[in-house]
Amino acid sequence: MIPKAPDQANVQEVDLQLIRDKPVKVVLVVGERQKNLPLAWTKEAIRMGPAQVEILETGCAGKNALDLVLAYHVGRKAKEDAEGYFHILSKDKAFDALVTHLKAEGVRVLRTEVFSKIPVLVDVKTLPIEERVLKVRDRISKLKADGRPKKLKKLQSMIHGVFHKGLSDEAVTAVIKRLVKEKVITVSKEEAVGYL
Repeated sequence: MIPKAPDQANVQEVDLQLIRDKPVKVVLVVGERQKNLPLAWTKEAIRMGPAQVEILETGCAGKNALDLVLAYHVGRKAKEDAEGYFHILSKDKAFDALVTHLKAEGVRVLRTEVFSKIPVLVDVKTLPIEERVLKVRDRISKLKADGRPKKLKKLQSMIHGVFHKGLSDEAVTAVIKRLVKEKVITVSKEEAVGYL
């Protein structure tokens, strides 16, 4: 759950691909002054649909207006879904009081500062090699030719980044071997990486 979108940078940090096919819903709370959302993010939100992404327009502005609206909606959603687990995505420590109160009421809730660190989104160790390779292929396809890693160490670093450093070096090597086998990349003896 995302409390507010004061600028495009915060929204772009929310990689909606991380919630695809997971029992997760993102609710973006926006105020009347929030007129623009990044196009790529908005397209992905539309593709995923309202079952996974909801944009909640508050129609209000003012100090703490979005925070109060968010608090109301978390409480309401918690009442509707007693088994749910809620994350308030914010660097604002003022939400900790709300979290403490809700926990005392039996609500499973956390304030999280980084979307990609939400535990349900991070369990990359259980992903089959095919899915790992698909994620890396997807990342490579989104990079311009001159932005792709040209050396093996850089490619390894990029793959670690794709999986938020959740894979072992051996698992990263397995992904690279599969990419070579599938003729997505080549790796020379000098550890230069080529793309096919």
